[in-house]
Amino acid sequence: MRVLGRSNFSFWGARGYVHSCHMLETFIGIWSGSGLGALTRLSVDFKRYVTCNGDFVLLNDPKEIDTPLLFHAHTAEGVTVVGLLPNGEPVMHRLADDEAALVAGARINSEKRIGELDAPDQDRLFSVMVALVKLLHNISLPSYGYGRWYVVGVDLDIAVMYALIGMPMRVQIEREVGCRMTRSSIQLGGIGAARINFIRSVAV
Repeated sequence: MRVLGRSNFSFWGARGYVHSCHMLETFIGIWSGSGLGALTRLSVDFKRYVTCNGDFVLLNDPKEIDTPLLFHAHTAEGVTVVGLLPNGEPVMHRLADDEAALVAGARINSEKRIGELDAPDQDRLFSVMVALVKLLHNISLPSYGYGRWYVVGVDLDIAVMYALIGMPMRVQIEREVGCRMTRSSIQLGGIGAARINFIRSVAV
């Protein structure tokens, strides 16, 4: 397996695991310097918590090794599969938890399950997307008898996201699977840019 790059993750706030947004941002930063072509689309499966740093490794087959994260990176040349292989190196940094500030101006329509933000932070677009979808879930789908909502999958149209960066954001919960899983869509400037799958844990 070829190692594409090594992470230098940070914890966000009091979390004891690496947030999905920071893993996405780290991967995209590593990919941009890889020489493997410009990303046009990126889909990610988050299968387990990540609590240490890891190596991003190129895979010939998605089932080649068991990894907590699996990336499908789309370019003009095709699709490349990348896994995150934990290497045991501890996470040494911790960032202030500014999740609420990222969506401070959001408008939530819980009846229609829609959230809107006029001016999302251009430098933190992934974090804003996830924070806005999470806020919408917390208001529209209260977790009575359940735990917190977590990201388990994303499908990002990178080309659209970068072309429309800074445009108003609109998120909507489109589908529920039982009481614990959802699929949401994200638009920028009225154009579809991403989909996010959430799951909530069972309260103990």
